[in-house]
Amino acid sequence: NLDAADLGLLTSVYFLAFALFQLPLGILLDRFGPRRVETTLLLVAASGALLFAYSETSGGLLLGRALIGMGVSACLMASFKTTASWFPRARVPAMNAWIMTAGGLGALSATRPVELALEFTDWRGVVSILGFATI
Repeated sequence: NLDAADLGLLTSVYFLAFALFQLPLGILLDRFGPRRVETTLLLVAASGALLFAYSETSGGLLLGRALIGMGVSACLMASFKTTASWFPRARVPAMNAWIMTAGGLGALSATRPVELALEFTDWRGVVSILGFATI
């Protein structure tokens, strides 16, 4: 029973957590490396997705969205950090472009499978499946 304002708040909490975690994320990436940070934060995102999927309260929904935002905050930056470490400086822009292309295609190609999944379950089921798949 969410209205447009509630949906806007859920979206805002996601982006706020994502944005606020960028500075600590950079420090964590430099200190622990992209592999460890990304792995840990994807588990945070998966936990947030499961909390979001199973929550019956607005507080639980908000916390779930915040955890998802924080958890996926490293996806792009960890990839960029990796390319900067693994490739010669001259190739970094091209590799980052490939990462951006793959991310865009991934987001685009996910729309139809989610649409098909919604024929068999509700949004909670889809988010739950994605949370468990991430773990």
